[in-house]
Amino acid sequence: MKHSEGPQKVREQAEGGGPEATIVLTTHDRRDLLRKAIEAARRQTVPVEIMVMDDNSTDGTAEMMEREFPDISYHRTNQTNGPCFHRNNGIALARTEIVFPLDDDSILQSPETVAQTLREFEDPRIGAVAIPFINLLQTDTITSVAPDRNAQ
Repeated sequence: MKHSEGPQKVREQAEGGGPEATIVLTTHDRRDLLRKAIEAARRQTVPVEIMVMDDNSTDGTAEMMEREFPDISYHRTNQTNGPCFHRNNGIALARTEIVFPLDDDSILQSPETVAQTLREFEDPRIGAVAIPFINLLQTDTITSVAPDRNAQ
């Protein structure tokens, strides 16, 4: 998802040494899945800001974040508000133009996913991109696939 300022801002952020995109991970009582999602986000080949938006987890997520990921921006509410509330708040807090709102069970399978997606935003006609994903809780099949640009 892109805010509105375009690819020039993305290039300026990259040249300034800052993150090129933000990954917003929403979570609720799925600490172990969240750990995997964070580890996959950290493996991306471009610098990313990682933000965790916790929907009142009671499974030790806060303690895990403090112990294992103290360098990651962590926001927790004391009441359950739902994932859409947290996605929107994470997007509002993001320091980058392009934001990847993901749930804790959305594991980026390739370290190139963010870099490849960012390249799509170089076209000024692009405002949103759907990335391939696997819903780990339901299947091991890729649910969304990019269209074949050579198809007629």
